[in-house]
Amino acid sequence: MGNSKKYLIGGLALGLLLSQGVSTADAKHDHKKKSEKKKSKLVDSNKNSLDDKWERKYKLKGKYISKQDNDKDGLSNLIEYKLDLNPKSADTDKNGTKDGQEDSDVDGLSNIAELELGLNPGNAYSKKRDVKDGDLEDKNGVHLSDKIRELEISIETDDHEIEVEYELKKGKPYVKVKDKSRTIKKETILKLVNELQSGQEEAAEKPEGTPVVEAPQQSPNTPAAQTAVKASSNASEEETVDTEVSKEDELVAKIEQLLALEGSYSIEIEIEYVSGEEFEFEKEIELEDDVDEDDDDEDDEDEDDEDEDEDDDDK
Repeated sequence: MGNSKKYLIGGLALGLLLSQGVSTADAKHDHKKKSEKKKSKLVDSNKNSLDDKWERKYKLKGKYISKQDNDKDGLSNLIEYKLDLNPKSADTDKNGTKDGQEDSDVDGLSNIAELELGLNPGNAYSKKRDVKDGDLEDKNGVHLSDKIRELEISIETDDHEIEVEYELKKGKPYVKVKDKSRTIKKETILKLVNELQSGQEEAAEKPEGTPVVEAPQQSPNTPAAQTAVKASSNASEEETVDTEVSKEDELVAKIEQLLALEGSYSIEIEIEYVSGEEFEFEKEIELEDDVDEDDDDEDDEDEDDEDEDEDDDDK
């Protein structure tokens, strides 16, 4: 019995020693891991916030290289480093979209737009923990992802040309208008932008299969209004048919209304949303009366040609 107690006590002591040894080994292992982690931290010998290895990888040199944009994609080398992008390629993943227009954190906003708005393109929740950056709203209740970053409109009528440029810089709108008639004001363009942004949000919320969106009320003699009315009447006659006024026609209808355009004209529009989505098109707008007159002129020419042919035959 005495020997059994000795063996038991000896076994317990050995177990304690072994457990202490394992704990000590684990502690050393954890310490080693932490040490290795510390060693892998940023090594920035020239104090430009870029890791030396990353600089060597892309052959970047100079203390101020972090502020430069070598590939002209709208992002500085420092931002490309933080987003793990290639500072020597404007389109790192070769998908046809420049890195500045990409949405790295998938929050509904392009990288370059987030920087302009003072947000973090590497964090989808850089402002609020429970709201993605793209779902944040401005003072008018418009989601940031629905806001327009750049808008260019070029209109050519029989009388004159109109050039409109709108840009959102650091959250503030800037408008430039070239119009010899001086009938188009900056306030009008801001109103147009607000309507387009509201329309974008409504379209995003609308379920699939929703019938036609009514175009703004305007003079029935404008070509875009004629197109919208025809599409609307078709939808009312056939409720089951999924007919929609095209985005182009709706946009032209709004521009006609706000800019008071009449008669025939050509229009070119380019829109870039804060989300990175782009939309552009060119269109020739002609009133039906003008088209009919052209057809009549062609018919008259054909008749004249036929009369000349008959005269030649008589001779």
